[in-house]
Amino acid sequence: MLSRRIFDHPYWQESRPFSKFEAWIDLLQMAAFAPTERVIGFQTIALDKGELVASLRFLAQRWGWSKDKVARFVRCLEIATMVRREERQGQAIITICKYKDYNDSTENSETPSETQSATRSRHDRDKCNKIKNKTKDKLYPSGAGGSVSQKKKAKVEANTPEMETIGSWFGRKPETLWSVYEAEALRDLNPTPDEIESMGRYYAAKIQAKDDFRRRDVGTLLNNWTGELDRANRFTATSGDEIKTRISEFKW
Repeated sequence: MLSRRIFDHPYWQESRPFSKFEAWIDLLQMAAFAPTERVIGFQTIALDKGELVASLRFLAQRWGWSKDKVARFVRCLEIATMVRREERQGQAIITICKYKDYNDSTENSETPSETQSATRSRHDRDKCNKIKNKTKDKLYPSGAGGSVSQKKKAKVEANTPEMETIGSWFGRKPETLWSVYEAEALRDLNPTPDEIESMGRYYAAKIQAKDDFRRRDVGTLLNNWTGELDRANRFTATSGDEIKTRISEFKW
């Protein structure tokens, strides 16, 4: 059994290609350890114990792999009956087949045979659940997740560095808190540092008005992120080619 706190360690969070073992451990730690709900876009996905929402693209970005390598790895896990994949409400769901073998059960109360370590682990998880529920109540005043309009009015408690970076493209101050709606959209996108860097160069560039098709606010950008990222990558590539051409044509 591994404490979930280990995944906060800088060594784990270091940017790197994962090994197959690290990828397997990552699936275990991302899986729900109790029935829960996950908001994806405009829908709520109910997850049972041992389930997680994870597309091949998401895992490829997370593990530093190609999408084909992730597909082969997940297929191997399926053949070994370690995981099961299905599509639910248009989302890719992965189920850890023997999840209970890798995690303590929190369904039973403490018994005389329960070890001190297991008791402490169970108490830590209970405390974590209380904190999550308390945070959820702050973010969603109406309970049960809140409506889209409520999420647009509600503010997060603090911006992440990614929020501050993206907000700066639209003139937002670092202390201007994002709406819950915007924060959830960014979380679901889960952009890589390279994607944010590419988008940042695009939004910082000087473009003539007739050729400027960039979005004008954070929410619109997040809702059209994939298309904007393609445009940003094309812009960066074109700009780079123009610079190379000018250098090659320069008369020394």
